[in-house]
Amino acid sequence: MSAATDFRVDVAKFIGRTRYDLPAINDAGERCVIALLGSDPAAELFAQLKSAGGCATVFVKRLSGTVDVLAFTKPDTATAATRALTLDGTEQASTVEALAEMVEKTPGGLTLHAAALAPAGPVRVHSHARMKPNE
Repeated sequence: MSAATDFRVDVAKFIGRTRYDLPAINDAGERCVIALLGSDPAAELFAQLKSAGGCATVFVKRLSGTVDVLAFTKPDTATAATRALTLDGTEQASTVEALAEMVEKTPGGLTLHAAALAPAGPVRVHSHARMKPNE
């Protein structure tokens, strides 16, 4: 199996074993999960996020082995004060790990505006947890 497939299997087992409380819930009441390697292009994240309607719990395995858990949700009035970031398309060539690092460095999270997410619209992303390998 590939590293990406191994990671997806590990995330599925982790969620099943721990009954991990997935923080992102879409409009249909579903809890979508996306598992990506940090080296994956951000465009892959945006494509999967768009398929999930803009709401998902995203597990990102960094090159160090640490796993970031990011919650992508619809922005609301309570989160209007978060830093807004408009992606013009060039960021899609970036990596998922670079986006995770940006979110980590922004207290309160980010509100992302990106054409790649249409019609899902803007999404709020914040760091939910960080896990070391074998936690």
